[in-house]
Amino acid sequence: MAGISFELRKVLRDNTLGSIIKAFGYSTVLSAGPFLISILTLVLTFFVLRPIVSSDKVIIQFGVIVTYLTALSLILTGFSQLMITRFLADRIFEKKYDLVLPNLVGNMLFNMILAFIVSLTFSIVFFKEQGVIFIVFFVMTFAIMSGLWIVNVVLTSFKSYKFIVFSFATGYIFFFFFALF
Repeated sequence: MAGISFELRKVLRDNTLGSIIKAFGYSTVLSAGPFLISILTLVLTFFVLRPIVSSDKVIIQFGVIVTYLTALSLILTGFSQLMITRFLADRIFEKKYDLVLPNLVGNMLFNMILAFIVSLTFSIVFFKEQGVIFIVFFVMTFAIMSGLWIVNVVLTSFKSYKFIVFSFATGYIFFFFFALF
């Protein structure tokens, strides 16, 4: 997070009202951009789906599933996110960039396999009446999201803030259009 403060100091050098507003906007997008984008996309999706889908129950189920997928994948990967963040901070400080990719892949693979096992077990117990296609999509989405949170932490460690926000925005645009189907 120190990288964000350095960027904000550059913006605030002008010491004008515009620079203060720009700094607040910049910090909001960098710190909460992906989450704001996801919430806004969900809300927009609900409004667009309401006239298309015959039952409000289906829209509510869809929202609950997406919300729980996001929340539970963040909870499952939280400990690993903290560990790899600390590890990456140390490696970046030491300028040992060659150690980043193997540890990223290992951590991501571990979390995705764990997510696969947990979500498959959960789906078989609680969602067996939903059918095989639902279970496959649920399990794969959960595993992929668990891997994405780890990549997000690595990109944050390398201060690729604009790329992160752009990636989340692009992903949620695809989510929005696929939700219509």
